[in-house]
Amino acid sequence: MRILIACSMLENEIRMLIEKHDLQDLEVVWIKRGYHDKPEELGRIVQEEIRRVEKSGADEILIAYGLCGNGALGWVSESARLVMPRFDDCINMILCPKKRTCRSLIETGRFYLTEGWCIDESSLGHMVDRAVERYGRKRGIRVMKQMLSSYHHITVIDTGCYELGPVKEYADRCAEMLGFVVDITEGSTHVLEKLLAGPWDEDILIKEPGVPVRESDFAFVMEDNK
Repeated sequence: MRILIACSMLENEIRMLIEKHDLQDLEVVWIKRGYHDKPEELGRIVQEEIRRVEKSGADEILIAYGLCGNGALGWVSESARLVMPRFDDCINMILCPKKRTCRSLIETGRFYLTEGWCIDESSLGHMVDRAVERYGRKRGIRVMKQMLSSYHHITVIDTGCYELGPVKEYADRCAEMLGFVVDITEGSTHVLEKLLAGPWDEDILIKEPGVPVRESDFAFVMEDNK
C-alpha cells in the first residue's frame, strides 16, 4: 500500500497531478503549511506521520518535502520504503527545469511566491500586515524595509496549477509598499510528477526500511546528471 505525506504548500500542484494520472485512490496525508521556518517541529511531525502510516500497513511512503532546513534529517520507517524529492525545499523543486544543472535554483534577493505561499501565515503579505498593525502604516513599512533590505524582487512562480491573477495582485501590493520589483517565472511540476508517477531517477531519493534520511543524500554531483 502506498501513502503520500505532503506539505499543503504544494496542494494545488499535487491535486493537479493526482487528477492527471488518475491517482484518486492514493491516500494523502496533508501537513499544514507554516513549518518551513520551524524545521525541528516539521521533522517531528512528519516522523510521527511516518510511524502512523507504516502501522496502517503502508509499504511505500511518498513524501512531498525536501530537506527543508534539515527538518528531514533522520526520517526513517522501520517497515516501509521512503521516497522523496532530492531537493533542498519545495521552491527548488518547482523551479527545477527538465535538466537540472545545480543544487540550488534560488536567486538571492528574491521572495518567491505561489498561491500556496500567499496563504501561509508567515508569507510576505502577512508579515507586512502584522508590522503595520503593530507599528502603524508608515513605521511598519519602514521596519519591514529595514528587515528586508537584502531583497529587491518578488518572483511569482507560475506552475500552471492555480489562477495567476490574484497572486500577481498580491505580489504587486507587497511590492508597492516595499519598493520591490515583481516578475513572473515559469515553474514546473515534473519533479513532483516523477515522485507520484515515476520514473524515479536521480532527482528522487529512495530510502529502504530502517535507513534514515541523511544530509549527504541531497548532494548534487553534475556527473550523475548527464
